[in-house]
Amino acid sequence: MGMGRRADSPKSDLEERRDLLGGEGGAGEDDKHDGHVEGVWGWLVVAASFSVICVLDGIGYSFGVFLEPLIADLEEGRGALSMAGSLQVGVYSLSGPIVAMV
Repeated sequence: MGMGRRADSPKSDLEERRDLLGGEGGAGEDDKHDGHVEGVWGWLVVAASFSVICVLDGIGYSFGVFLEPLIADLEEGRGALSMAGSLQVGVYSLSGPIVAMV
């Protein structure tokens, strides 16, 4: 039998508990598996949040780059188009506390 326990030796407390819990690993196996899945979901949430923040900040902070082409294309004044960009940043900033409560 090698280095394992002899067939006629009594079971240790740990082995008896494992048998009662159903399997060699008992509840520990499920805990490891759940922790692994939770870790994957956690990183997925981090990646999705990072992507969304990059897109929203890219839109919010790049409005000035598109201002001159918008003025030429829409034939509108700088003030009217700048107000649209300012409203966008204002709504984005003012919705922060509301979104933080959710």
